[in-house]
Amino acid sequence: MHAEIRKLLAIRAIRSFMIIMPIMGLYFVEHGLSIRDIFVLQVIFSIAIVILEVPTGYFADRYGRKASIAVSSVCAMAGYLTYALTNDFWGFALAEVLLAVCVGFISGADSSFLYETLREGGKETEHVRYQGRLLALVGGAECIAAFSSYVLLQFVSMQSLFFIQTAIAFPAFVLALMLREPARLHTHKPTALEALRHIRDESRRMRKLNVFAGSIAASTLVMVWMTQPYWATLGIPVAHFGVLWGMLQLVIVIGALTAAPLERHLSFKALFGTLGVSIAVLYVALALLSGSMLALAVIPFFWLVRSISNPIMQDYVSREAPEALRATVLSLNSLYGRFIFSVFSPFVGWVADVWSFTASFYAAALIFGSITFVSYLSWYALERTRPLAHTNT
Repeated sequence: MHAEIRKLLAIRAIRSFMIIMPIMGLYFVEHGLSIRDIFVLQVIFSIAIVILEVPTGYFADRYGRKASIAVSSVCAMAGYLTYALTNDFWGFALAEVLLAVCVGFISGADSSFLYETLREGGKETEHVRYQGRLLALVGGAECIAAFSSYVLLQFVSMQSLFFIQTAIAFPAFVLALMLREPARLHTHKPTALEALRHIRDESRRMRKLNVFAGSIAASTLVMVWMTQPYWATLGIPVAHFGVLWGMLQLVIVIGALTAAPLERHLSFKALFGTLGVSIAVLYVALALLSGSMLALAVIPFFWLVRSISNPIMQDYVSREAPEALRATVLSLNSLYGRFIFSVFSPFVGWVADVWSFTASFYAAALIFGSITFVSYLSWYALERTRPLAHTNT
């Protein structure tokens, strides 16, 4: 069991060693893209994921988590290489689609692989702790990658980083081929019709929960893509972006390792209620401090919310999902966040371009605050009569 988990952790660490992330926003701007264009690219990425999430989740359920992770690794290399070889909006759009295919194939497959491997070893109750470790490892890898990016940029161009990123991704493919598929309690492989029926019959309770979790994911993702352009408006030198980005990844490590203790001591209702309210509060705080260096102290809290909510939500959904369709259900959970992001992020980016970052922060507070508030209250009303399978409600 531990050998397979170590391989999975290594794959995620390699995949998360993203030396390109600290300069992505600036790279787009230097190639003539506006803030709105950047969000349009991410919408293309998100729409591709929305289209692919369930089919790729079904692929993992039908043909194996190992195969899905291996395909994902190949698509990652293709996406990075496309970025390295193109320099305009449509070339970047093609790269984003390839990376969306990459995310689609690993989304749900890796979490299912982890849960089922733990279950095989009789440790499924420790799933949220391992999810926290996984996310902490991701944050640690991104942190080291950010500082490495800072060093590399002293010697190579930003475009060269994409060639290096392609080479870094290759070992993940090799490790994926070495994975051993965990044994399943039931050997039945779902048909496409069964997967579609499950999606159709998704309970109102889980649907409300998915909307709520999706809103948190989308709201924090918007901030991920606004951060670098916002730093530029504050006059922060580009050379410092790698260091600042690395510090934000350390916040992910802290949040991910805090998730399991928080789940043990707080009910699901209290924990996610607090996280939901924090989204609107953080965006309003950014708007009030916009233009001031004090805003730098607010931004890390978006990463904290993201890293705490992710492992706990993954744990709840994994416990609720039927084994034969676990990857499909986890992919469906991710789909909600990407859909919400696709619908609202271009508007937030447009407000930043036309008016100001201050106005865009207020807009984000209103949009995402409203969605999280309404979806949480709707879920809470249903939860009072039909608790989730998880006991810590």
